[in-house]
Amino acid sequence: MLQIASGKLFTHDAAQRNELRGVLFTNLQLYRRPPIETAAGRLLSTESISPPGAVVYEITELIEDEPQAGALVSHGVDPYLSDFAIVVSFALNVVCTPDLEIFRRLMSDFGGSLGNAHPRNLVSDIFDEQVWCSDDRVEELTQFTKSLIGLERRSFLAVLRSMKTYVLALQRLGDDPELAYMLLVVSIESLSQKFDSGEPDWNDYAEDKRRRVDAALEDADDETAQRVRNVLLETEHVSLSRRFRLFVLGHLTADYFRADAVERPNPVGRSDLPEALNRAYGLRSRYLHSLQELPDLLSLGFTRGDTAVIDNATMLTFEGLARLARHTIREFVQRQPMVDTEEYDYRSERAGIVSMPVAPKYWIWKTDDFSPDSVSKRLEGFLSELASCISDVPESQLTDIRDVLTEIEQHLPNMNVQTRRAALLLHRVFNRLVLHEDPSAEEPPVLQQHGDALDAPCIEAMLLSLLLGTMPEWTLDEHKSLHDKFLRDQGKPSCLKVPRLFRSHLSLALAERYRQVGSPDEARSLICTAVENDPGRAELLQLESSFDPQAPIPWRVTGAESP
Repeated sequence: MLQIASGKLFTHDAAQRNELRGVLFTNLQLYRRPPIETAAGRLLSTESISPPGAVVYEITELIEDEPQAGALVSHGVDPYLSDFAIVVSFALNVVCTPDLEIFRRLMSDFGGSLGNAHPRNLVSDIFDEQVWCSDDRVEELTQFTKSLIGLERRSFLAVLRSMKTYVLALQRLGDDPELAYMLLVVSIESLSQKFDSGEPDWNDYAEDKRRRVDAALEDADDETAQRVRNVLLETEHVSLSRRFRLFVLGHLTADYFRADAVERPNPVGRSDLPEALNRAYGLRSRYLHSLQELPDLLSLGFTRGDTAVIDNATMLTFEGLARLARHTIREFVQRQPMVDTEEYDYRSERAGIVSMPVAPKYWIWKTDDFSPDSVSKRLEGFLSELASCISDVPESQLTDIRDVLTEIEQHLPNMNVQTRRAALLLHRVFNRLVLHEDPSAEEPPVLQQHGDALDAPCIEAMLLSLLLGTMPEWTLDEHKSLHDKFLRDQGKPSCLKVPRLFRSHLSLALAERYRQVGSPDEARSLICTAVENDPGRAELLQLESSFDPQAPIPWRVTGAESP
């Protein structure tokens, strides 16, 4: 929000200017200091000592839209308070938050909920009772904020997320040190995955596994051995770990080992970093996958400085990892291109804006944007409307898509097989169930010419049979195989999304076929499948509990013939 309010993403001049003001709570002392002007707002001191740490934040919010009915007037100060608190916390290494309770918890002598070491014993300076705002700190904040707001939008969003993760990690130190350590690693990792494309090398593979693989490939020819190694290197863990390490090492400046290390206890050396980073990433992974606790030497604050030697290996402490993360992120900001203006559609990224799917009635009938690629989505939209009507959902209705069917007839010869099946299903179901077309009436010639696409077993043909109240003429094995594959694929993006009502009745139809051939156990199993794919439906639960192998299973979708 801070970058949007600056106006650099606007296509036109700002039509509205709002002066917003709010309160932040921080251990940064601004007493009697003039307002601090930054590219993202102003910080002002207060004379009040209650509550302690309160400072005033002001921002001039620019709005591109004209003030009119239906147009945005202001976002209010809250989203700007949250983002600027992150900037201050990160840039100056202090506590800053719009939440008084969080501030009090972080600054209290208790500091956390688990009784571990106090955060100020794990990371220096940040949680000090008072941090005086020197002229150098003012310059540091103004310069960093200017660089941050000047970033290209893609970089800005990535950096802000990274900084939020960094600050959240420090705020969780007293509650969950393992989570805090993982978040510090992730604050860097998020940038390394978006802005670095390094390829893994065989030497990056875990040493013990590498030796075993090399031994197993001893008798293989060089080409085969290399292909096997390449496949193994494509695993996510190797790639992510290596890119994380190289990203950090590539963003360390000379000052990190010189001026920044002066008077620091036990600063990490360059030659220690590669293995220390590997171990930090390993701790992140072990916590993420198995909730493994940190070594006590790290979590209880027994070691001061950047590193601790644990099991004869150099590891980064919270102090060392936090310093490393902050240095890496800041250096990343300095290396990114700066732009005064940028053509960018920011509207969906404004605070309070939520993207939601549009109801089918608003789009499935439109022909101005028709293309064969849209047929499957239109079919899914129509099926959802049909299921709602059959289920008597209040205010449900079917949309007239006759103009779309005309488009389908024109494009049908040029569609691929998968799209053609969806088009034929949509055309036939709408005509039979909505327009009540006589089943004996001849279809348009183009549908007759390509209608055999629904002859072979496929989900579209299975749905067509269900909705028209007929049983497929495939073998039982073909029917079962198609049914099972359809359910397995429902979560895949490319699979036709079918409403629960129809999904469960597809299982019931197959169950009825098994009942008819004297396989009650298979029928009962498919009824269970129907129940679990349409959970909570009373009639299915009743059918499951009172199943009688001698009584027909009500598989037809009641009301499908006349919605």
